[in-house]
Amino acid sequence: MELAYAVGTPDGAACALVASYAFPPGVVTIQALGRNAAKSAGQVPRLLTPDGKFDNPLTIIQYLCTKSDFREILLGPEKSPADQARINQWLSFFASKGFHVSSDSDLNELNSALQFNTFLCGNTLTAADLLGMASVSETIRKASAKECQALKNVMRWFDHMQNLPGIKEQRLQDFQAIDLPKTTTSDIMQAAEEVRRSHKDSSLGRQQRKQHQEGKLAPEKRADAVEKPAAAGLGKREKCKTPQAPKAEERPIDDPMRLDLRVGLVKKVWRHPEADKLYCEEIDFGPLGVRQIASGLAPFIPQEKFEGQKVVVLFNLKAKALRGFSSHGMVMCANNEDKSAVELLQPPEDAPLGERVTVQGMLGEPDEVLSAKKGKDPLVAVSPFLKTKDDCVAYFKDIALVTPQGPVRCNSIKGGFIS
Repeated sequence: MELAYAVGTPDGAACALVASYAFPPGVVTIQALGRNAAKSAGQVPRLLTPDGKFDNPLTIIQYLCTKSDFREILLGPEKSPADQARINQWLSFFASKGFHVSSDSDLNELNSALQFNTFLCGNTLTAADLLGMASVSETIRKASAKECQALKNVMRWFDHMQNLPGIKEQRLQDFQAIDLPKTTTSDIMQAAEEVRRSHKDSSLGRQQRKQHQEGKLAPEKRADAVEKPAAAGLGKREKCKTPQAPKAEERPIDDPMRLDLRVGLVKKVWRHPEADKLYCEEIDFGPLGVRQIASGLAPFIPQEKFEGQKVVVLFNLKAKALRGFSSHGMVMCANNEDKSAVELLQPPEDAPLGERVTVQGMLGEPDEVLSAKKGKDPLVAVSPFLKTKDDCVAYFKDIALVTPQGPVRCNSIKGGFIS
């Protein structure tokens, strides 16, 4: 395949970034053309393939993704139409902007989407992130320190993107590393104060316009009405406090996103020396480390079928001693109504260790440690709604538990309870 594009054009740069990331070197020949060469070449970007010639940027990008060995990563797995739809929605969004995102409303939309996600569509890079990087690169290159602070989620994501393997090594001339401005504490506080004042002034302006339309504010008094609140605001600036994040207890007790469910690999299993029904396990969570956990699974799951399995673990359960063994989490299982059958919940095979399991489509950070106090325990509140269905997939109410790679399931228990 051969891709030709004009250097410095957003649509061409987006195509080139996808081509360089989606294929090993040499599979796609990328011709970066200067202004004069691009004029002589005619319609660019242009992709020549065994299936014909393509010159629509979005069509080029989608074709490259479908031909890549990483197709299901870039465009989402076939078994997850919802994920594919989300990715395609972002692709269409960036294409509709000409692969150049610069307006406040569009940047704020990106910033909100990245508030609780590593990448635009969850915790795995997709084609949406590649197009997003191409679309905001020029805007970020020109951004001031204050603008960077206002878009801190976008900046964190972009800095992560530009240093990822596969992008870092294959950067094109359109995507040289950008040294993002460093902000001081005073910069941050000043930016926060300006945002607060702008919101206040905007609200005040709307109130005055409404009063003027209703005849409640005489024209000669409007100037004074603006000046006094502004002066009052300046006088109180030194007392302004940094906004505090919502406390855990302010969230609904039955918010399932308070649970921190993680993918782990059972490295070692042995019988508890003082309890026949207990297994002791060492479970590897990749970048999150190795934990020891005790589980009452000895009567249900043979040791040899437990060891080496990928599992889902409640990660933010308060540590406690079980017959003298300190347990740091709980292995999640499905069981039938009388608990005569128990099966491990299994994450997708390709889910990385440490990956978070979430309720599909829901956002929210987990509690640091789940409260065990009566009436304040999220696990107790959420557990009645955790079940498997006829497809053996795990659900919270009617919404699947998923990783970016797919749903969590058990082997055969239908309509089971999860604990």
